[in-house]
Amino acid sequence: MAQSRKAGGSSPAFLFVMTTGIVNLFGDITYEGGASINGPFMATLGASAAVVSVTAGLGEFLGYALRLPAGYAADS
Repeated sequence: MAQSRKAGGSSPAFLFVMTTGIVNLFGDITYEGGASINGPFMATLGASAAVVSVTAGLGEFLGYALRLPAGYAADS
């Protein structure tokens, strides 16, 4: 009977998936941490609460609005 696993006990595919998951975890931590300080950072630059909220809202809107054409283009 042939061995299908390495001596370490994990297949290369499993190690790849785990490594990709860990990289994704750190990417999410960085992205979410950075997004959470946008408002306070803009306030230190002198932006009012109205400017911060409009900028954040416009950014969210554009991000969601571009999903439809980007998805259509990616599907073509």
